[in-house]
Amino acid sequence: MAIIRNRDGKVMYEEPGKWVRTLVKEHKDNLWRADLHGQDLHDLDLSGANLADADLEGTNLEGARLEGANLTDADLAGANLAHADMRSALLEDANLNGADMRSARLAGANLAHADMRSALLDRANLEGARLKGARLYHTDMVGAVLERANLADADLYGACLWGADLTDATLDRAGMQATDLTDATMDGADMRSADLRDAYTIDDDDNRVAVTAADLKGAHLDGAALPAPVPHADGPAPDGPTPGIGI
Repeated sequence: MAIIRNRDGKVMYEEPGKWVRTLVKEHKDNLWRADLHGQDLHDLDLSGANLADADLEGTNLEGARLEGANLTDADLAGANLAHADMRSALLEDANLNGADMRSARLAGANLAHADMRSALLDRANLEGARLKGARLYHTDMVGAVLERANLADADLYGACLWGADLTDATLDRAGMQATDLTDATMDGADMRSADLRDAYTIDDDDNRVAVTAADLKGAHLDGAALPAPVPHADGPAPDGPTPGIGI
């Protein structure tokens, strides 16, 4: 007997002789507040599904089609969303804490104010995504595409943006303290009033080097807070690159 309950424990759908994933696909238009935590829904076509406020904690959605799905306020903490297609999905205020979204397709998705702490977004495509006010601290975004993404007011403390493409991205007022920006592309990025204190790159000797305006070539930095130069023993630091700081 396949049963889907809501988050209050009330039965929403039940049918004998069927799998839960079959019920999910058949009723995808009305899964508001459904309790699907821990279910195996990999590769399922849930495009356009209404999963707002659903419990999907720890759910396996690897390779699932969630294009245009409504996941507003959904709990996706620890969910497997690797390689999932979430283009134009609504994920505003969603809980994606610790979720695996490596190589996911999130172009045009709305992730405003989402909790994405410690999430894995390596090689994910977030082109044009809305991440205003999102919590992204200690998030891995190695090689992620964030071209034209809106990260205004986002918290990126300790995030790893190694090799990420932030061309024309909006990062005004973003918190980027202790962020790894090694080999990141920043052409045209709006970083006005961003907090870049303790932001760094990794040099050829695997040392942390405080980020400088030269590392952010092409970005708009009016009002941005950059790391303070490391003082020299004999007086103020001369013009030029900031000395490396060992990890």
